[in-house]
Amino acid sequence: MHQSAFEDRLAIIHGYFDTLPGCLYNRVVLSAGENGDMVKIVTIVEWRDRQALDAAKSAVGAFYAKSGFDPAAFMAERGITGVFGVFLPVERSTKSL
Repeated sequence: MHQSAFEDRLAIIHGYFDTLPGCLYNRVVLSAGENGDMVKIVTIVEWRDRQALDAAKSAVGAFYAKSGFDPAAFMAERGITGVFGVFLPVERSTKSL
């Protein structure tokens, strides 16, 4: 099953994130469709600062290269689509809603 293989890969990389300097928060959440036909998985990793993020990107690239894993090919072979990006926190307002 594609979901199981994907979740196994997520467990590996997210376990690795936890070992990297500057990883403050690392979470994976899942939402299954009503019919169970589509699963959405969201990963959120918060880094101490931009330097920690950049160092983590380099470390993950080396980690994948060493293991011979190609994440883009892995996802394409299984029809998995992803949306990737760097997001910044929204500061909370002190105003009452």
